[in-house]
Amino acid sequence: MFGFLEELSQISDIPFNVINGKFKICLLGENLVYLSNFIKVLSYSQEKMSFKVKNNVINIEGQNLQISQISPKEIILKGNILNIGLERSVKK
Repeated sequence: MFGFLEELSQISDIPFNVINGKFKICLLGENLVYLSNFIKVLSYSQEKMSFKVKNNVINIEGQNLQISQISPKEIILKGNILNIGLERSVKK
């Protein structure tokens, strides 16, 4: 993944440390989601999971959702993924 992010940094003219610190979501088919750099699990059920990321909230909806792997900054979810949404926080 490091090579991809480094190349993305060069293409976008965004410093690598800024890109590397952002949250990342990877949907693998219809049944797996990888999320990195989340701050907190906000809600957890078999139908919906929500995660705090930077100033936003990621909502993942589906059926039979389960946490397959989790670490302090990364999580892998499995189940029938139906929707992934981003709630943007409004800065005041």
